[in-house]
Amino acid sequence: MSEEIKIINGYKIYENLEHIRIRPLIALTSKSITALENYLWGYWVYANKNYSGEQIYNDGDPDFNEFKWWLSGQPNIPLSSGPRFHELLLEKCGNDEEKAFDLFFEKLDEFKQLNTKRKIEFDINYWIKVFNKTVPKRYFRRNIPEYYLVTYVNHSIFLFQGRDFDGVFIFLKRCLDYLENAENKNRLNSDYLKKVDLYLQSMFYYLENNSLVVKEKFEKYDIVKRIKTKS
Repeated sequence: MSEEIKIINGYKIYENLEHIRIRPLIALTSKSITALENYLWGYWVYANKNYSGEQIYNDGDPDFNEFKWWLSGQPNIPLSSGPRFHELLLEKCGNDEEKAFDLFFEKLDEFKQLNTKRKIEFDINYWIKVFNKTVPKRYFRRNIPEYYLVTYVNHSIFLFQGRDFDGVFIFLKRCLDYLENAENKNRLNSDYLKKVDLYLQSMFYYLENNSLVVKEKFEKYDIVKRIKTKS
């Protein structure tokens, strides 16, 4: 008796994953979490250049970028930042690649049930604590260039707390403008710079995906491309 073969849309991320769950060796070199993540990274590199959101997701699908945040328990960060999820799952499975592969799909099912088109959250208190720990104290001196970046970041935080999202966008853009000057960027403490980069990526993503700032502003200042260039 022949197996029933399901034809899937090759663009759709969750349909592809369901196909791989059933027959992993069709797309992967082995039934392993490392091979699966390598496949997904290749998919995202191609998809970001060639697919629209409608081609990647069906109606009601949650954003796959959120899965890694949820899986790791970290605040909102881009998929390209932080530890790769195969490391998180291997640690839970005693470095057993196949068990980690199965656990990935168990967690993905749980994530999809909890996160179907929910609003993305942003923990501003987390970032206040991060910057309190990492900003060098000398950056608060008004006679040095780094003071401007610290001020832009702080203003964006205060405005976020006041729910003035257009104001937040203005100061985040100023942060981007500042960091795109090589001389400014090269002067910064590396740990503080890394935290600012993650903050900008996370905050812009939050504003865009919750429709808190009109899409035309993102397009006018080419924000998505500029953030991807920094990732």
